[in-house]
Amino acid sequence: MTGFMAPFKGARGTAQERAVRILFNKRHASLRNIIERTFGVLKKRFPILKGPMQNYMMATQNNIVLACMALHNFMREYVPNDAYFAEEEADIALADNINPFNPMPAAQGPDMSAAGIAEWNESRRAIADMMYYYQHQ
Repeated sequence: MTGFMAPFKGARGTAQERAVRILFNKRHASLRNIIERTFGVLKKRFPILKGPMQNYMMATQNNIVLACMALHNFMREYVPNDAYFAEEEADIALADNINPFNPMPAAQGPDMSAAGIAEWNESRRAIADMMYYYQHQ
């Protein structure tokens, strides 16, 4: 899948390699939780997003989602004391103190060849190594 980076599986390797993988997986899960909470806020604010939009054409469904996200981002910028955002901030305060919004390079397209998969695995390993290095400086 384009741009998808799965968590590490298994616990093989040296103690440091396992620690690197554990740290990456922990941050991967934390980021996923933040994304899920964000979708939860969107669904609370815009009930049309809660269920299937069977009465709309696919292009219209896409536009509804984009409009809801644009309104959400606008409100995020200009209505900082909103109740939904306050609830979201309280949840985020409980999460790890990491910055999950580091931009990643845009994916060019799925490359399911052995070389493409090896490249994604190497990228994941490099990110995990960098996380571990900066945590232990």
